[in-house]
Amino acid sequence: MSAYTIYPPHGNNPNPVVVRNSDGSTVGPDDQQYIAWLAAGNTPNLGVWPLQTLIDIADLWARLTPTEQSNVQFAWVLAPAIIRQLVVFNTIRTIDLTSASVINWVQLLVDTFCITSARKTVILTPQST
Repeated sequence: MSAYTIYPPHGNNPNPVVVRNSDGSTVGPDDQQYIAWLAAGNTPNLGVWPLQTLIDIADLWARLTPTEQSNVQFAWVLAPAIIRQLVVFNTIRTIDLTSASVINWVQLLVDTFCITSARKTVILTPQST
């Protein structure tokens, strides 16, 4: 196993993140020990950011296009389960994209023609952290 793992830039951080594997601490790519280790011919592991499955309900709502959001609001009349579950999610705030309740709710949006099945896949796909 390599002494370091390097993660690509992500989010608002334009720089790669280097982790020292022995203690899990983050060091800068300009850390002198890390630079010396690289100069000795070593290669770091390439890290992959974990996927974010826990999101805020506002983030789930933001994944819907404005048209889809409007469709959901009109569908409440026809399918009260849509609003009931949305109220539950709003109370919880943080939801898991892989949970049965979220998957079933998004499927209900497909069944009531608020979104397409292709959009269901996009909406439920975890994003990199």
